[in-house]
Amino acid sequence: MMKKYKVTLNKKQLATIAISLEDSARLILGQFNLNYQRILDDVLWNLHYKEGKDNTEYYRIKNEVDNHLNEIKKLIWNNSTKGIGHNKESDLMYEIYKNILSQFEKEREEECLKKGEKYVSNVHSGDILKLTNEEFIKIEKIDEEERKS
Repeated sequence: MMKKYKVTLNKKQLATIAISLEDSARLILGQFNLNYQRILDDVLWNLHYKEGKDNTEYYRIKNEVDNHLNEIKKLIWNNSTKGIGHNKESDLMYEIYKNILSQFEKEREEECLKKGEKYVSNVHSGDILKLTNEEFIKIEKIDEEERKS
């Protein structure tokens, strides 16, 4: 039997893990450009985008970075891109990050229902595609009242 661990995280920490797993899974599959590498895109945005200003330089840098990433993709992945089901490690990362984002989506749905607002589903709603023989991770939201006791 495989050892199991229990980790307690706040929502921001859990979201950071999900983003990191998604970026890593996509990298393994050759999905290597700013559209798929959210962490890199966020860094570029935070360092170079100026709200309400001329962002010609930001877009120049973004285009140049994408060109360099495409060159790297050509060297490593022979300019090909794969999807889920092509790499066991990437598939496991996919399952974990989809489980996390699915949990966030369930919480959003519950919040909408409580407020009497219409809930609109997205790609993280519903069943998660099972790609590996690993158990899905278990995520339990800890209520603030529970935490205090």
